[in-house]
Amino acid sequence: MDITRATGSGGWGSPAPRTQPKLEPTSPDIVGPFFRDGSVVSDRLCEASEPGEKLILQGKILDQSGKPVQGAKVDVWQADRTGAYDISDPADKDNPAFPMKFRAHQVTGPDGEFAFKTIRPGHYQIGENQWRTGHIHVKVNDGQHKDLTTQLYFPEDLMTPGNATSDLNDSDHWFDPKRVVELVSNGNQWTQANYNIVLADPGK
Repeated sequence: MDITRATGSGGWGSPAPRTQPKLEPTSPDIVGPFFRDGSVVSDRLCEASEPGEKLILQGKILDQSGKPVQGAKVDVWQADRTGAYDISDPADKDNPAFPMKFRAHQVTGPDGEFAFKTIRPGHYQIGENQWRTGHIHVKVNDGQHKDLTTQLYFPEDLMTPGNATSDLNDSDHWFDPKRVVELVSNGNQWTQANYNIVLADPGK
């Protein structure tokens, strides 16, 4: 047997080209009771003077092949540092007497990137001995991939500072460790919260 033909490039013995494995889509989460239509286009969810740990939520919207998704609307909302939303009663979501706060959206360009300046949201109580750990809500749609509503979480959310056993991530029913942002200090007053969101292919 001609061994060079069996193993050489282009011969019948050449290995089949490898297909790149698809990325796992970002998992969905509940929309919750505090979503409001009509957010403005902005790179800020709050005023620069808002008290709290300053945060830049940033990342890319990708398809399952890893390519950036252009034209995706990224709608973001969250609570303030005390865990309070701009409305305390979901019935007020369409009430103009309650100004939009901690809400904004962007539409991605060719690079698929998004970035929002905000503060780290606080946790809040939803029942006796029941808490929601700090999280940021995200809705993404581009008209081509499957729409996504999800929530992004933090590496830890301590009820008692310095006490690791008080981490509310451990007791929040909706917490998902696959949707934890990467926190990176950029050397000034801002901390980057990095997370790339992967949209499911159509029909998935």
